[in-house]
Amino acid sequence: MNHSVAHHYVEHLLVGAEHLGFSRSTLLAPLARKPDCLAAIARGERLPVDDYVLLMQHVWALTGDETGGYSARALKPGTFAMMCHACIGTANLRKAYERAGRFFTLVSDDIQLSLTENDSEASFIFSQQPPPPAPLSNLFYMETLALIFIRWASWLIDKKLLVARIDFEAPSPGPEAEQEAEAIFGIQPHYGQTRNQVTFASRFLEERIQQTEASLKLFLEQAPASLLSHYRRDASVSAQVRKFLHQAVDQGGTGEEFSLEQVADALHLTSQTLRRRLKEEGNSFQEIKDAVRCRLAIHFLLHDALPAQDIAYKMGFSDPSVFYKAFKRWTGLTPGAYKDSKQRK
Repeated sequence: MNHSVAHHYVEHLLVGAEHLGFSRSTLLAPLARKPDCLAAIARGERLPVDDYVLLMQHVWALTGDETGGYSARALKPGTFAMMCHACIGTANLRKAYERAGRFFTLVSDDIQLSLTENDSEASFIFSQQPPPPAPLSNLFYMETLALIFIRWASWLIDKKLLVARIDFEAPSPGPEAEQEAEAIFGIQPHYGQTRNQVTFASRFLEERIQQTEASLKLFLEQAPASLLSHYRRDASVSAQVRKFLHQAVDQGGTGEEFSLEQVADALHLTSQTLRRRLKEEGNSFQEIKDAVRCRLAIHFLLHDALPAQDIAYKMGFSDPSVFYKAFKRWTGLTPGAYKDSKQRK
């Protein structure tokens, strides 16, 4: 269960974008080469977390909205990142939560965040007024906000935020969905309450921020996956490979120049051990390399405004047509269509 997402969350994600006029076939394009995943969605079955993350990123790109259509005013891609940058220099978790609340006051018309505390407990309160129109689920969006701000806080202080209680205004979603929420949050939420809030011991507010701009960069590169997996210090081999390749990119490379054997040697592992441990973590070297190269290609396309043909050669593709196919495999869209989808918003 920890490595897959219940069907109702997948459905809520898709419905939000469909409400904005996007067809389901367009939304599911990133999974076109994964017939098992498409069949699982059609049958109402669970979806692997990595594929859910892929869908979420695709929905954000298409809609130009990090809420995927659930907010009255779109939160443009990069909004969460800017909030993180605004909060990373705060002294402690109290200041970070307070600044996050002020940030959302500036960027959102309908999302309100606030913090209350007494001698022993603190509550992070979140609401949406007015709630999204039918058929969109306000509970889905509130659960998403709760999850983000619990795990974001845990990352900031480099310590698991121990939640004492979670309240939602929405009525119970039913036994199966309640069980799923309990598995996600590690505690049974209470439904039909007077407000949406996450309650924890007030001592956590004094915890100092342990992260820096440097660690934030890596955190954001892994989002939203970093917020959809249970909090832990990521000492996985997959994370070490990603870090190595990102460092190569920062030094002017593309990541493609390194073979599995070279990366294994840099990590003081044999190539067989690296391949095995990546497989145990549900990854492969090529998948990680593709993810790094995809981010780099998107950076060249959107931020440096390079033509797709120039990007192809810059990234080591001998034929631009091969790059076009690779980019569509990574994102579900051609370079031109991807850029147009971002510029429309």
